[in-house]
Amino acid sequence: MVDKKIFWISSYPKSGNTWMRAIISSIFFTNDGKFIFDYFKYVQSFDLDKRFEFVKKINRTDYNKLHKLETLAKYWIEGQKNIVIDGDFQFLKTHHSCVKLNNYPFTSSTITMGAIYLIRDPRDIVLSYSNHLGQSIDRTIELMVNKETTAPYVGEKKLKVYLSSWNVHVNSWQNIDIPVLLIRYEDLITDTKNIIIELVNFFEKNFKIKFKNIKNKLENILETTHFDKFKNYEKKYGFAEASRYTNFFRKGKIYQWRNKLTNKQIKTIENAFENTMKQFKYL
Repeated sequence: MVDKKIFWISSYPKSGNTWMRAIISSIFFTNDGKFIFDYFKYVQSFDLDKRFEFVKKINRTDYNKLHKLETLAKYWIEGQKNIVIDGDFQFLKTHHSCVKLNNYPFTSSTITMGAIYLIRDPRDIVLSYSNHLGQSIDRTIELMVNKETTAPYVGEKKLKVYLSSWNVHVNSWQNIDIPVLLIRYEDLITDTKNIIIELVNFFEKNFKIKFKNIKNKLENILETTHFDKFKNYEKKYGFAEASRYTNFFRKGKIYQWRNKLTNKQIKTIENAFENTMKQFKYL
């Protein structure tokens, strides 16, 4: 049985998860902090069809119904236990809410050692996410406020990531009994260096991990993981996580909503998420 082997990099979509994966890869898996795109392999996605191929061997009926969320939920934990761990623990990316469905939790403190959670102003998320989905802003707002909202796994079986609403997603990752570092995307943009230092301190304090050469690493991480680097790479070579509607790395800016959303759209988002937005100083 897996015992506290998974470390999550979690977020609602379009909230900085990919950028954080690059930073984490540079901290943990390089000697000098210099990031290259190949290092994304060190923080793989949990949200893949292949994670649940094992169900075929133990319950063929359920395997054929994995596209139904209530069936898939029965195997969330087992799918995590089956992950091959290379080393002391494994970083995994997810967009799942950390919720229960029919009493089946997405994950648990017995197999999860910690998490980094990226949070972003939902008024900016809706702009980026609507482009990614190829949907209107109004339709994307509807999805973000709906507690039943799902997103597709990567693969052919049409499995579903249980997103839920934006505020449920954010609050769910605060309530699990493990060390969680919440990082605002806006702070990652405006104060990158201190956020990386905060990351290092989080791992040293909670997991007694010691980092070598961190000062030199820090400067190289800042140089090789900023948004323009990602954008230029995608322009030259493409990026597997892009949608068919738009590039993955678009603008990465903050406060775009001020000039892009109507007053009605702003009010709809703020009314739906008022308490959580106030908690994280978006209101």
